[in-house]
Amino acid sequence: MKNYFCRTLLTTAAWLAFLGTAPAESLQDAVSEAIGTHPSVKAAMASHDASTQTVREQRSAYYPELSVSTQAGRIYGDNATSRGLSVTRGAGYSWLWEGNAALTQKIYDWGETGNKVDAAKAREAAASMTIENQQDAIALRAAQAFISLLRASDLKNRAAVNLEAIKSYQEKIAVQVEEGGSDEAELNRANDFLLLAQNAATEFEGQYQQGLAEYIEAVGHAPEMGLKRPMLPATFPANLDSAIDQAFMAHPQVAAAKQSVIATDYDMRAEKTSYLPKVSGQLSYLERDQDDLIGGEATDARAVVKADWNYSTGGAQHARVDRAQAMREQAKAELDEVYRRVERDIRVGWAMLDTTRQQQETQENRRAATAKVVDTYKTQYEGGNRTLIELMQAESQAFDASVAYANADYGVLSATYTLMAAMGQLIPALTPTTAIAESAAHDEPAAQQ
Repeated sequence: MKNYFCRTLLTTAAWLAFLGTAPAESLQDAVSEAIGTHPSVKAAMASHDASTQTVREQRSAYYPELSVSTQAGRIYGDNATSRGLSVTRGAGYSWLWEGNAALTQKIYDWGETGNKVDAAKAREAAASMTIENQQDAIALRAAQAFISLLRASDLKNRAAVNLEAIKSYQEKIAVQVEEGGSDEAELNRANDFLLLAQNAATEFEGQYQQGLAEYIEAVGHAPEMGLKRPMLPATFPANLDSAIDQAFMAHPQVAAAKQSVIATDYDMRAEKTSYLPKVSGQLSYLERDQDDLIGGEATDARAVVKADWNYSTGGAQHARVDRAQAMREQAKAELDEVYRRVERDIRVGWAMLDTTRQQQETQENRRAATAKVVDTYKTQYEGGNRTLIELMQAESQAFDASVAYANADYGVLSATYTLMAAMGQLIPALTPTTAIAESAAHDEPAAQQ
């Protein structure tokens, strides 16, 4: 019996030494890797780059537009000039060269260009917020995968230690049965406990493989070293209403939806300018060279102010304005929807965190109680007042309590980061300057029961 306790102690000590000395990958590392490599983040960045180019495109309307054209070839002419000069057919042939250059500058367009530029800027800002929101989403997936894999690894090691302990008890009981110190019923019960321990080890091995697959999908590769337990955020909302208020002020989804409303408002203003004439200035120069028979050389240089006014009698302008107004109302409705969705996610996340905290406290008390039972049974066994099967049963119950506590403990971590993501504050919460050390209860080795 003493040999078994020594072996268990050495196993636990070795695991503790591994946790304390081996290099470990942090949650910040995993999230940073996920954000930097995930395709959805790259797609959001590309969309933002496209929005930036749209701003450049719309802003270019402030500057003069230069157009140049030239043509050369042979022409056939039958006009008043050719008929006046020709005494045979009334038509003629000639080589032609013509060049034309024009510089056009908008003078006044009733704010059309300015509104289009402002609309493009608002969409650029919305695209920037979309990048942040996508990064938050990927960060949450990476955090959940990290915690899930950490939990599965922890439980896998707990199950391995438990299986070793149960197997040792079963072997001792089998020896006692052979020597006549115990009956077959106790051995059957011991075999049942052993099967339960083996089943738990198999189940947690499966959970570990599943967690590893989720981690690889979120981060892009398997962890190259052990995982380090993450810290809890240093700053946290005092209550539910405070969490909702923070999200409404700073959530990337809310900010992006607000910019979309602003953009559609500028779009509507730009469309309304189509009812009014646009004024522009133009400098142009044309030079043509052809035979006198067709028309001779020509030079045309102009500096003019133009007023262009186009009105669609079929109602196209009215339709564009009405469409812009409808798009603005749609953007407002989508903003309201974002507000509701964010508030719902925060309320659900807050309730989940509150529940897991209570479960953690309950399971901690249960784990402490079962650990005391094991210690008491060990003492009583040494004194001959308990049997191995009773000690085996106490160990199994302590293991179950340890697993339940671990699930609740990691559940608090997962629920905390889920709530921070619902508030749009996950990435700031993961920075090293906004984290606090864990309590002593969270620093226990994964293999300890």
